[in-house]
Amino acid sequence: MSRTLPAAKKRIESLDVMRGLTVAFMILVNNSGSSYAQLHHSEWNGLTLCDMVFPFFIFIMGVSTYLSLSKKDFRADKSLLGHIFRRTALIILICWAIAYLGWALKGDFLPFSHLRLTGVLVRIALCYMLLSLISLSVRPKHFPYIIALILILYGVLLHFGNGYSNDAGNIISRVDTFLLGKEHLYSKKPIDPEGLLGTLPALAQAMLGFLCAFILKSDRSWSSKLRTIFLFGVSLLAAGYILSCFQALNKRIWSPSFTLVTSGYAYMVLAVLCYIIDYKNINKWTAFFKAFGLNALAVYVFSEVLSLVLSRSGLSNLCHEGLRSLIGNIAFADLLYALLFVLVCYLFALPLFKKKIIIKL
Repeated sequence: MSRTLPAAKKRIESLDVMRGLTVAFMILVNNSGSSYAQLHHSEWNGLTLCDMVFPFFIFIMGVSTYLSLSKKDFRADKSLLGHIFRRTALIILICWAIAYLGWALKGDFLPFSHLRLTGVLVRIALCYMLLSLISLSVRPKHFPYIIALILILYGVLLHFGNGYSNDAGNIISRVDTFLLGKEHLYSKKPIDPEGLLGTLPALAQAMLGFLCAFILKSDRSWSSKLRTIFLFGVSLLAAGYILSCFQALNKRIWSPSFTLVTSGYAYMVLAVLCYIIDYKNINKWTAFFKAFGLNALAVYVFSEVLSLVLSRSGLSNLCHEGLRSLIGNIAFADLLYALLFVLVCYLFALPLFKKKIIIKL
């Protein structure tokens, strides 16, 4: 049966819910301590629930970028370009400010020789900027060719650049070390998970999100759009797992197979949420996640600052030890701490949600 959204219901609520769900889970895994394996990144090759959080966020950012720029009819005027570059710079500066705070709370107020220059927010900012600039100059129908080209070239680079070795000889490590310096990378490990080269496949993921929004905003029937999105997700998932037989799933280097598999899951999850929330109007359970989704980046920044303050003050260790002694099960105690941490972040997001205040980042 064909069905379209009511005229008054222009906002696609499932996008807010998926964004909020992703941010809430991102905060959970970032504070999960010694909890269960699925709440931690794979040691190297492999895929856990934790590994899927960041690519889901990148995917949703791609969806949101389409919706935002479509309001401007994708016209690259001076005002829009200024907004794109200002937002990119702001997000990068916030990332660096958080990194600085981490050192300052240790008593190092001049950490500029070893301040980390990469990070989650830096990758988000770069993907947002590149995606925005591409979308202002290239029609969506050409996106699949660009995505394929990016993933093929990146796959070749990994193949010939020792890209699947977790050591300093990896092309990703060599590029980051040459351009940024070892002291400015994540924990000075061989492979920075948010390194510069990994931004390329992450950009491809954002472009896949952009295409998903293009389908969602098309004039086709709602049921037809959902069917297309779900089947496209299944196709990406199949292609990614087939490719993983030759190039492993790897979040740290954001391998092409990892990009396809996580994008496939993201397409399928969004299709299911759209069906439940926007098509069937079953949305009474969504308020918690909408609170996170309305100010996703602001809540994430709050969580990072709060985590640093609790860690450097020793309060987080105190809470962990207290819960572990009370419960006895270390993994469950650490999970409970992470859930309580998410609840505190929700208390920050809730009044903003109720008052419909959006902190622009």
